Amino acid sequence: MKGGFIALIVIGSILLTVGAFFAIGAINTSRDRTITKEYNVEQYSNMNIDIQTADLEFKVSTNGERKVVCVEKKKLYHDVKVENDTLTIKSINARKWYENILNFNWNRMSITVYAPAETYGDAVIKSSTGNIIIPSDFSFENLNVNLSTGNVSIKSNVIDYANVRTSTGNISLEMKPKNLDVRASTGNVKLNKVEVEEKLAINTSTGHIQLTDVKAKDMELRASTGTVKLTNTIVDENMIIRTSTGDVTFNDSDASVLIDVETSTGDVKGTLLTGKIFQFITSTGSIKPVESVAGSGTCKVKTSTGDIALSVKA
Repeated sequence: MKGGFIALIVIGSILLTVGAFFAIGAINTSRDRTITKEYNVEQYSNMNIDIQTADLEFKVSTNGERKVVCVEKKKLYHDVKVENDTLTIKSINARKWYENILNFNWNRMSITVYAPAETYGDAVIKSSTGNIIIPSDFSFENLNVNLSTGNVSIKSNVIDYANVRTSTGNISLEMKPKNLDVRASTGNVKLNKVEVEEKLAINTSTGHIQLTDVKAKDMELRASTGTVKLTNTIVDENMIIRTSTGDVTFNDSDASVLIDVETSTGDVKGTLLTGKIFQFITSTGSIKPVESVAGSGTCKVKTSTGDIALSVKA
């Protein structure tokens, strides 16, 4: 009897606790609805954006005005201003600690930057959770993007250096920078119509790398379990590719001086555009013979258990 009484007390306490948490959540939901604010700003050359849980998109203003439209919340808002010729946008969290508990408001926050279609200076964008979209209307001297969770789609031109990093999001790029550095953890990297004057470097963990109509002076691609697929990708000098279990596929792609590929269990296959001095090494995988042509660069492929089947396009 005593044990049953104690059990009832425990169950009652649990129910009261759960009810209290849900009550807090309901209060937070009613107090935390999204609102839209518009910030008109003066002219600027650079950008420094540091936000938390909002989607970010750039759009061309129809009348040349400069403004930022934020869909935000009462206690999760943004500080928008221009200082030292720089547009700064920063997330502000004015919540008390208990207001973050069981918040059931799923309305997404967003930031839209309206600006003239012109070339800007340095742009630094840092975000925790949210997607980033920059169309082809804009151009930057240098662009640095660091995103934790979310997708990145950038078609704007970058004159000098572009650096794009994500943790769990996908990256899609279309630009012509002098140097390009891309890093993703579990996300995929897709480059289309990208021309890099100097070096293109891509590093992923479990994400796939897909390049289409890409040109660069030098290229270095590294993937762990992700695959690498090159279509009409041309490198003036050296192409270095390293994967662990991912396959490497060439579709009418080439490098003039050196193609150097190493995988563990991944296969290496496809078509190159010109003949090479071929050097193939594999431990237990199979090799499809291909004729070497002197004076046309070198192609080195080394695998552990992966197969090698490369050919030269007729």
